[in-house]
This record gives sequence, structure tokens and C-alpha cells, in this order.
Amino acid sequence: MENKETILKLYNVCQDDILSMNPKNMEITKKIAELTEPLYKTLSKEQIQTLEKISNLECERNKIVNEQVFQYGYSLATKLLVESLTSDTKEKKDNPISKINK
Repeated sequence: MENKETILKLYNVCQDDILSMNPKNMEITKKIAELTEPLYKTLSKEQIQTLEKISNLECERNKIVNEQVFQYGYSLATKLLVESLTSDTKEKKDNPISKINK
């Protein structure tokens, strides 16, 4: 879908800003690095390669989830905007945002 591609492009442009807005993200990243460094010193080359593969897969999964959350949030925000501009009660009733307001 073309709209999803546009939203993904917007996410990719804003990704660094989104992540840097939350200081907890930086704290957790620092803690991960502090825990990972000593661990790597105790592992064999094979174990390091396995751990890196796992880490890469987790990063890939997180990227997919973050993109989906951004798309969904963007879609909900758009629906909220449309709902606020329309007076059609059926459309408002079927909108997932209206469930939040109950």
C-alpha cells in the first residue's frame, strides 16, 4: 500500500529524533553496553558469533515492531483527525478511538 510506504519513509526520517526524545532509551542502551563488554571477554569466537546473530535478529524484530507501531499510531491519529472534522455518528461509532473515550 502506497500510504504505508509514505508513513515508513516518514518514520525513517524521524527515527533518530523519536529515539532521542526519551532519556530512558539512552540509559538502557548504556546499561546494555556495560553488561555486554565484560560478557564478550568470557566468550569463545563461536559464542560471540552466535550472540551477535541473536542480537541482529532482535534488532531486526524491534525495527519491524517500531515501524508497525508508528504506522498504527499514525493511522489512529489520522482517524482521530477525520473524526473530529466529521459529524457522521456511524463513522465515529466504528472508529477505534471512540472506544478510548468511553
